Amino acid sequence: MAAAHDPAERPAFARALLDSHVFVLGSIDPPPVDGTAAPGAKANILFLHDAEGPITPFFTSEDALRHTVSVRPETDPQYLRMPCRALFEMTQGARLVLNPDAPYGKVYLPDEVASLLAGTEIGLDAHVLRAGEQVQVGVPAHVPPALPEVLARYLVQRPAVSAAHLGWIAHPDGHQAFLVVIVATDRDAAMDGFGTLSIGELTDGQPFEVIVASPDEPHHALSSVPPFYVRPEQQDVPPDPPRRRRFRRS
Repeated sequence: MAAAHDPAERPAFARALLDSHVFVLGSIDPPPVDGTAAPGAKANILFLHDAEGPITPFFTSEDALRHTVSVRPETDPQYLRMPCRALFEMTQGARLVLNPDAPYGKVYLPDEVASLLAGTEIGLDAHVLRAGEQVQVGVPAHVPPALPEVLARYLVQRPAVSAAHLGWIAHPDGHQAFLVVIVATDRDAAMDGFGTLSIGELTDGQPFEVIVASPDEPHHALSSVPPFYVRPEQQDVPPDPPRRRRFRRS
């Protein structure tokens, strides 16, 4: 539910899902004995269909699975519980849909599944500016109100990040995009999960570029733009006052 409403929660959800067990419609051949599948047993995963073709449904809970069976009475109610990573590996190349008939779900396309299994992030591409290449940067004419808020909630979860600046970049070929400069001590830690934010939902599909700058760099592409995010200083907790020892005369 949190990931459906708040893009900043999606990186944590993606990691949690991949490390979790999920439920799938299907059966084991031969049938398991006392809940344990025999060595070499084959899992038969049930497929559903939508307007684009077959989909593999999977579920975060038995309740969500039973709801799908109830609204699709022709569906075989047999189901399995398995590691999500194993399901993704078994169904590579297929479209999967999480909790298809529940209020909160998600479609996983083959490229996204392959990226999750490989530990990479779909939608992230690294580019190196050529020496002498001139770009224009500045303040964007319009910033979607939710964009800085979502980015701040994402960044506060990454201790390596000390500040971030939001701006606009225009390349010589006419390409333009939102630009954020993240000031961080560790580039990988700062960018971990960024590809799962689905920032395009907040920018109406407008491209988004990121530069990670070291705190030792006083001048970067947006150093003249005030930061929209600064890591809150950790408040020192005052020590407990000394306890008075009381004695009673006997």
